[in-house]
Amino acid sequence: MVGKERLLEAMEAYDAKLLFDYENLHGLAIQISTAKSIEKAIAHFKKVQGVVSVSQDELMQITKPE
Repeated sequence: MVGKERLLEAMEAYDAKLLFDYENLHGLAIQISTAKSIEKAIAHFKKVQGVVSVSQDELMQITKPE
């Protein structure tokens, strides 16, 4: 199986919600239940065949160089 099918199946089984499909980057943004641990979710999705990287969402701020 090639593509994101395995990940989409894993998301459904984990009761995660697809937020955004970054087609050009071959990535997805998902949301897990607040009842589930982010650390356990990251470990779970890292085990999905074909997944290269999993990271928690973070807010970054760009500032002007001084």
